[in-house]
Amino acid sequence: MNSPAVRADWAWLDSIAEVSPGERQALARRRFTSNEWYFEHHFPAFPVVPGVLLIESMAHAAGILQTLRWRARTGQWKNHVLLAVQDAKFYRFVRAEQELVMKVELLSDDGAPEVLARCHAFVDDQKVARSKVTLHTIDTQQFEAGEVGEDPFGLLRYLHAIVADPLKQRFGLAGC
Repeated sequence: MNSPAVRADWAWLDSIAEVSPGERQALARRRFTSNEWYFEHHFPAFPVVPGVLLIESMAHAAGILQTLRWRARTGQWKNHVLLAVQDAKFYRFVRAEQELVMKVELLSDDGAPEVLARCHAFVDDQKVARSKVTLHTIDTQQFEAGEVGEDPFGLLRYLHAIVADPLKQRFGLAGC
């Protein structure tokens, strides 16, 4: 992943492990290692993952799910980015070396430029956070190929890195 859009410190998912039939729900994972850049300052004596990064991880999971859903429906790639957060709540701290498991569900209909998703995050089967996120669709075709390259925002490289192998064929990522 050498695109500036998916720097190692901005790839908030390790994997998309499952996608339901119909692409309405997904299970994503992210292990926070002890050498993450933010642990040094948040907080030195008791390092925890900042809540905003938990929200960002859940938003990534929902955005990737909507991207895969769009691909399954239209054959096109579209990027989906965080537009709004509602009903966010944190229940427990997430520490270094813990794996965050995110369950996301798309709530709104296809075709609209905004998509609503419900997200829940767990560590060791204990709920640590929840939120609803609104995602905005970015039509990557609006950019000239010379402006951002063949892979706008590094989306295909990111998807290839995180989508589980059995799902790659289903969504046309096997040859990417």
